[in-house]
Amino acid sequence: MKKLITIACALALSGCAAHSFDVMGENLAKVETVNQAVDILGMPDQHQTILGKDIYIWENGGTYSSATVNSDYTTDINHYEADCTIKVITDNIGSQNVISREYNGTRQACIPFMEALYDEFNSN
Repeated sequence: MKKLITIACALALSGCAAHSFDVMGENLAKVETVNQAVDILGMPDQHQTILGKDIYIWENGGTYSSATVNSDYTTDINHYEADCTIKVITDNIGSQNVISREYNGTRQACIPFMEALYDEFNSN
């Protein structure tokens, strides 16, 4: 029973954002230009130039909480750190053409990016 309640609470807290990392990766692969990435994800948190390529980086993270309701109806609150990073790499310095995209992190921290990409490419 404790596991069932934990799962229900986790779904409620996540807003039932069922978009998976696979869907996020599929949608991120559709981003073709830096301007398109900025339109979808907002301004990048970092910009780097390495080996003649521009790299734009979006980050999200922080401390998140999850609740577990015990069989005696007490609640355990757990806190954990989570982060998410998206990188978009161009073909040349100053170019808008995206040639590579990367993402990693935890699902909870990636939810804002997942939702923004999903809304852009999958909403009707």
